[in-house]
Amino acid sequence: LMGQYAEAAQAYESIMQERPNYRSGLNLLLCYHALAQRDKTRKAFSDLLKIPFLSSDEDYQQSVRNESNQSFICGFILG
Repeated sequence: LMGQYAEAAQAYESIMQERPNYRSGLNLLLCYHALAQRDKTRKAFSDLLKIPFLSSDEDYQQSVRNESNQSFICGFILG
């Protein structure tokens, strides 16, 4: 199972270098957390905060639909 987190982290790192987005950034953060890589988890969180906020109405509607998923993930991260 840990091998899968490491492979996933590599894939998400590539995505974040080419085209950063919230979903990939959060998944990268969770991979690092699962691998107990604290420094990389912190950096992933910091990089996640640097991604520009959504601005269009269409993006807002999509984010509203995903709100329940985001609440679950935030609850997981915050404990």
